[in-house]
Amino acid sequence: RLVPLGSYPVPTARWTAEGLPTLTAEGRIQREAWQVPGTATTLQLLAPLRDQLAGEGFETVFECETEGCGGFDFRFETEVIPEPSMHVDLGDFRFLSTRLAGGAADPEYVTVLVSRTSATGYVQIVRVTAPQSAGDGQGIVDPGDVVVPAPPAAAPVASAEPGARTSP
Repeated sequence: RLVPLGSYPVPTARWTAEGLPTLTAEGRIQREAWQVPGTATTLQLLAPLRDQLAGEGFETVFECETEGCGGFDFRFETEVIPEPSMHVDLGDFRFLSTRLAGGAADPEYVTVLVSRTSATGYVQIVRVTAPQSAGDGQGIVDPGDVVVPAPPAAAPVASAEPGARTSP
């Protein structure tokens, strides 16, 4: 699911009795879930994605495994794509929050949540990037996205002497 401009609470630490610490990332939000047939462990699902993100310049903000995340409470305090697209086994999941290094004005964040059943691995990725403008003021777009029109610009107001003719 794509949101051209929105907010996403990026978990930054484990859940505690005070709640789930997050930072608010704003921009273009892409949410995706994959199901991977097989018996891969949650670490086998997460490790190559973590390595790929690191190779692209992302740094780890927070990483955890099941109870280290805060268990049941973490899972229900963080955003999860609904079943059947995404499944979280409360006894076997891992989570990763990353931020693109480099100090950009609009930092990019990627979170990864993985879990599994006996026959399927589940992977959820949420990516927050700077909103992309079409450059023509018509909306926020990316190839293949639905165009969301920008608000109309205020029309210039013409002033004229009383009785003078103005042209549109």
